[in-house]
Amino acid sequence: MTTNDDLVEVLNDLIRINNDRIVGYEKAGEEARDIDVDLRAAFSKMADESRQYAAELTQHVVKLGGEPVTGTTNS
Repeated sequence: MTTNDDLVEVLNDLIRINNDRIVGYEKAGEEARDIDVDLRAAFSKMADESRQYAAELTQHVVKLGGEPVTGTTNS
């Protein structure tokens, strides 16, 4: 593997981790829906931040000529 391939692999792992976080925060937000509005808003904010991180990592993968992943670590 070349250095770029190794870097793309690491970045794709980070994208998967952020996708896991998005799924988890969305689930937690749904479960907190009837319990605490502020908590639900916090989970929504964290999910949005993870989406932004994944988007930035995706841009780096593309710049390196790689194929960005879209799934989670469980897919």
